[in-house]
Amino acid sequence: MKKTKILILLALGVILLLSASVSNGQQCPEGYTWDPEGQQCILTGSPGPGPGPSPTGTCPNGFEKKAGVCFPTNTGLSDTPVADIIENFLMWLLGIFGFIAIIAFIISGIQYLTSAGEEKAIETAKRNMKWSIVGVIIALAGFVIILAVDAALKASSTYF
Repeated sequence: MKKTKILILLALGVILLLSASVSNGQQCPEGYTWDPEGQQCILTGSPGPGPGPSPTGTCPNGFEKKAGVCFPTNTGLSDTPVADIIENFLMWLLGIFGFIAIIAFIISGIQYLTSAGEEKAIETAKRNMKWSIVGVIIALAGFVIILAVDAALKASSTYF
């Protein structure tokens, strides 16, 4: 069993190494070739690094010039910062968590109303209410913590 795990890890490592060393010549813009030694695109017929300006001094289509270097304009990536994506995901998660806690509180209230004087059912309903309230408090505390951390990282006092 141990040898099988080691072989699987070794195979995954070899696959990762092979995939990392594959030449990406297709990523060079037109008029540029892949330099495997320098691991970069160079202007065809030029020894210098690329993707630099074309012989006319302008960038090819799909590239813009910044500080004398041509950069691709459409990378297919979102312009949204990773911090905003994480914040939105946590807000969504806290919203779902809070919604479930409120639904649990409503269900425990229905359990309490339908217990018809049974002590065991009343105790169960009360216990469920207590833990659903704890869930709502945790969801609200998480929301406040996320806002506080966000404000602290942005060096602003929008919320506090």
